[in-house]
Amino acid sequence: MNIQPIGQFLSMDKDGFIFNDLKLENIQPIWNEPIQLIIQQYHEYYNKKLHSIYLRGSISRDLAVPNVSDIDTFAL
Repeated sequence: MNIQPIGQFLSMDKDGFIFNDLKLENIQPIWNEPIQLIIQQYHEYYNKKLHSIYLRGSISRDLAVPNVSDIDTFAL
């Protein structure tokens, strides 16, 4: 199996602000259950210290490939 160079960075607008093309409506239903499990784990680990959870990458761009793509998240 070869790693495909399909990733990308968030782009910036003309004023230097990050342009966010990541949308909840882009997430395919197949990813809902794993995402909910990740959210649950963040809540259990960070409890009241958790401010936000961010989903990025191919899943939030409707480019994810089942059994290939990973789930990119980070939390504040």
